[in-house]
Amino acid sequence: MAPNILSFFSSVYSIQIFSCAIMLCVFYDVKEIHVTVNKTVVVDLFHDVVIPCTFNGSIELLSSFVYWTKRNSSKTSIIMAYENGTRQPGKESPSYRIRTQLMFDTTVGDASLFLRRVLLTDSGSYVCRVGSFKSGTFGEAGMNLTVTASSTTLIVQNEDKNLTVSSSYWFPAPEILWLDDKGQDITNHSCYHITNTADGLYHITSCFHIGNADKMDFLISCINPVSKKNTSVAYSCKATHPGSQLSKQTAILIALGVPALICLVIGILIWKRYCAGSKKGKQSMHPVNYLSIYLSIYLSIYLSIYLSIYLSIYLSIYLSIYLSIYLSFCRNTPWFSASRIRRKKQVFWIKSKWQNDEHLQLLFNFFEI
Repeated sequence: MAPNILSFFSSVYSIQIFSCAIMLCVFYDVKEIHVTVNKTVVVDLFHDVVIPCTFNGSIELLSSFVYWTKRNSSKTSIIMAYENGTRQPGKESPSYRIRTQLMFDTTVGDASLFLRRVLLTDSGSYVCRVGSFKSGTFGEAGMNLTVTASSTTLIVQNEDKNLTVSSSYWFPAPEILWLDDKGQDITNHSCYHITNTADGLYHITSCFHIGNADKMDFLISCINPVSKKNTSVAYSCKATHPGSQLSKQTAILIALGVPALICLVIGILIWKRYCAGSKKGKQSMHPVNYLSIYLSIYLSIYLSIYLSIYLSIYLSIYLSIYLSIYLSFCRNTPWFSASRIRRKKQVFWIKSKWQNDEHLQLLFNFFEI
């Protein structure tokens, strides 16, 4: 009789415990929270990023909590703390406090983290934990954030039959790819050197020996191994052979000799015309005036080589006028025998032609013309 009574009371006690547990579950709405994140997020340096985090399970805003933590090799830092519907900046790491924002919405189950202007030091492992103080339940999930940097510029130089490509602003260290005009990979025939810059990024320099090829077309690419972003440049070059280019000395001689030769021929023709006019007794310009024209022609041709055409023409006009005025109207020069009437006519014509030129007017006043 006694064992039956004990079994009866134990059954009743078990039923009561089970009923209490059910009532507690219903009262507190205890449900398991599942958190889901992207295992890997890749972002460019100095860009903004949203790290997705979603959860399922009903939680109340005023009794909820969300923590985003960053795990380092030595410690774990809280970069976002959200409790009972308000942010807790006092619990957050100072380096993240002004750069983070929680995109929290209990109705859709969103607890994503917005991170502004990411740095290289932001790379690492992150954990998103979402829970409820009221029910005492929570869920968490971890992910990795990878920060990369990819340059958009490749500098190509061709010197001494060596084609050199250089590029900065890479993280991690980039991969180099050389393709010829047939699309074949010739990277194995090139060499490269990677250095670490002061800002933690990488600089790459790659060189390819052109050799004696008459012509080669290249497609050079730098590839980020993580983000797979690449920067390419197409380059067409011709190998230089002896005698195919003029030396600097030859170029200088040509630049100086050609104008001098032209002016020499013009000077001989002008001198012959002057001598012929003198024999016939005709009035002609003085040789010094011819000299001013000669110098202006030489300067015009010479300056046209090194300066723009319009600038050289403008300067030659000024120089010829200045030289003509100086050589024609300098009173102490005994070289001139032109009559006073012809001189006055020249002055009148020049003044009327260049009356708006302040430089010439100053020159007239200087020589008291």
